Amino acid sequence: MSCVERENAVYELWKSERYETKREIARKIGVGHTVIDKLIRAKEDRKRLSLRDSIITTRDLVSTEGLPDEERKAILTAVEKGKLQAQNVDDVVRAIKEAKDQKR
Repeated sequence: MSCVERENAVYELWKSERYETKREIARKIGVGHTVIDKLIRAKEDRKRLSLRDSIITTRDLVSTEGLPDEERKAILTAVEKGKLQAQNVDDVVRAIKEAKDQKR
């Protein structure tokens, strides 16, 4: 199952209201509740940032959390276009956050 398929499946379970909590979904499908939370956030972020279902992984989306949407989209678009390797996303995000901290 691809990242997008996993995000969609968990999101549909959550929105179906068959489960009262994310922990309940996690128990039902055998994963940690933090995984469920990440998948739901990734699905919502993918939609909000207007990202196509592409090579951008859930991990990429989670790694860029905390940055403004414009910066996140620029990083994720660079991954999508092959200008930035997914394995370097964490380093780029860390550098951006450190640069912002130094400005303060």
